[in-house]
Amino acid sequence: MEAHEILDRYELLYSSQAPILSDIRRVVVDEDLSSIFRIASDITQHKELVDEFRKSVIEKNPHAIFRVVSLLSAGNESHEQVVEDLRKAVVEENYRSIFRVIEYVGADIEDLRKAITEKNHYSIFRVLEGYGEADLEDLRKITSEDLNLHALFRLLPAFVKSAPLEDLRKAIVEDNLHSLFRLIVVENNNEIAEVVDDLRRAVTEKNWHSVFRSLEYFQHMDLLPLSMPIEDLRKAIIEENMHSIFRILSRLDAENREMNSLRQAVVLKKIESLVSMFIDNPPALFDTLPRAIRNFPEAELRDAFSRGQIASKKWLVEELVKLDLDLGTVFLCAGWYSSLALLLFESGIKLEKIRSFDIDPTCYKIADTINRPYVMDAWKFKAQTGDITEINYRDGHTYDTIKSNGEPQELYDKPNTVINTSCEHITNFSKWHSLIPVGTLVILQTNDYFEIEDHVNCVNDIDEFKRMAPLTNVLYEGVLNLEKYNRYMLIGYR
Repeated sequence: MEAHEILDRYELLYSSQAPILSDIRRVVVDEDLSSIFRIASDITQHKELVDEFRKSVIEKNPHAIFRVVSLLSAGNESHEQVVEDLRKAVVEENYRSIFRVIEYVGADIEDLRKAITEKNHYSIFRVLEGYGEADLEDLRKITSEDLNLHALFRLLPAFVKSAPLEDLRKAIVEDNLHSLFRLIVVENNNEIAEVVDDLRRAVTEKNWHSVFRSLEYFQHMDLLPLSMPIEDLRKAIIEENMHSIFRILSRLDAENREMNSLRQAVVLKKIESLVSMFIDNPPALFDTLPRAIRNFPEAELRDAFSRGQIASKKWLVEELVKLDLDLGTVFLCAGWYSSLALLLFESGIKLEKIRSFDIDPTCYKIADTINRPYVMDAWKFKAQTGDITEINYRDGHTYDTIKSNGEPQELYDKPNTVINTSCEHITNFSKWHSLIPVGTLVILQTNDYFEIEDHVNCVNDIDEFKRMAPLTNVLYEGVLNLEKYNRYMLIGYR
């Protein structure tokens, strides 16, 4: 069985008592981001930080992204100021911050800054002169601060020959960001020109690739700490890279060893360690199923623990709990790997012991492994090889079982309850059914899955099943609709 199948069965059986199993399954199988952050939030002491990172990755929330970046630059005021200016530039489109960020990269734009942010008339003329405009002195002298900017730009076309007047007007009068960045010309420095272009995309397009390239440049210029994991932040937020997400989570909660354990469990698919982190006193199957998979690689555990098999046995246990019966000594006939026995023990249903019989000699070791805690508890459970049509149900049955050291051990048991969930496999069902004495509690299941070659005793409906297995007192009859077939069940007295 693969990790995703095991977790799916755990969730199917135990999610009601351990809801975290649903998140664990989604984390390991689907690498579901929401589940990762729910689990991380459960184990962290810094829930607000983890939640900010969640908003960064899942919601791409710009405020949260910069709060995480700011946290990773904390401790140095100049570094913090660079992050704050970039945040205001990108998120708030704050012109003063935009100019400060541009100045960080070495671009000389002081006059343009004053022209746009301060609406300074003198700076406007210096910007025009920077484009090689001449003969503007007289116009500058008659222009005062009282002159309306709209009026100024109506006058300028008569004097300006080469400057990008329309972009200047839009940038200064309309606060147009696109025009602003078109006015920022970096000559003879391709590196700075590329950084300015990334800033343009970051501010005008909200392009996060450009934001992170800008951060990398600032780090290269020692404007941000070298320890800031910018590449992991980028991969976590933009690519949703699982390894990077966990590395950032570990940075946000550096003293939390469980966070690193969570990373290893998810990335390496370590189911057992992941489950043990969140579930105290986990059900026995969390240990015994992986043990059986390791020790019996050729066993048909995928079939025995298919969703249909598990759903059918869970259904049986749930109905027995409602009936509140004392099962006494249980004979589990055609018990296969006896997953049902484990569920019966865990359910709290009153019973003394369970004996499982299957004609296949390879089954008993696997069944004993699946039910290991109850085998070790004075053989409260024990599986053995045996033909269920040769059992003495009426007077009690003497039989040999095999101890863990391989030696045979003679046992005698008389059943109070007989369970057979594999009636579809029984060739001479009437003969077997007649061996069970009247008054014995019986629990039977079959199905209508005729397509399987070994299914020699299927039925078409519950009424046919009742005719095939007559009971003097029916306590429960029902149908479970499964994906490929219907499962039929009878509980009552022979």
